[in-house]
Amino acid sequence: MSTPGDAFDSPAARELREQVAFGCRVLHRLGVRPSHLSARLPGTPYVICKTRGGGGAEVTAEQTCLVDLDGGALAGGEPPAELALHLAIYRARPDVAAVGHTHQPLATAALAGPHGRDDVPTYPDSEQIRTREAGTAMAQALGPHPFVHLRDHGMAIAGASLDDVVARAVELETWARAKA
Repeated sequence: MSTPGDAFDSPAARELREQVAFGCRVLHRLGVRPSHLSARLPGTPYVICKTRGGGGAEVTAEQTCLVDLDGGALAGGEPPAELALHLAIYRARPDVAAVGHTHQPLATAALAGPHGRDDVPTYPDSEQIRTREAGTAMAQALGPHPFVHLRDHGMAIAGASLDDVVARAVELETWARAKA
């Protein structure tokens, strides 16, 4: 692949773009919203992510973009506002192939309470993660865990695949509903 545009239009990227869109639609239909997902494009230094805006129930592969690990937009639409969250996890965790950022009211509230989960660390800043510095601090809080609770904000979820990230988001929300 000679250019980022070639990478974005490759068969592997088209399939991954469909998977990102599908995962966003699944999370939306399950009430885990708003959410945005991303995934490493195998064999490249690039990430495919859901673009800024766009309703979760209607997300399509055309509402994805290609970025590099420094946040450079290379192809597709405008990257999400909190792209720094995704990229910080990828830079810190070479084992991670997919990242999700969800705004899950039940899980966020349950994890803030006195009976949270020991396996879910908390990033203490409730501001959106829009800078490299904030992303790095959040990735440090995540450490080797699959989840990090973003205080009063939502969740960041790391996984080996998009299916893994979606399943983890659903698992957290199911756990929170059982506690409610």
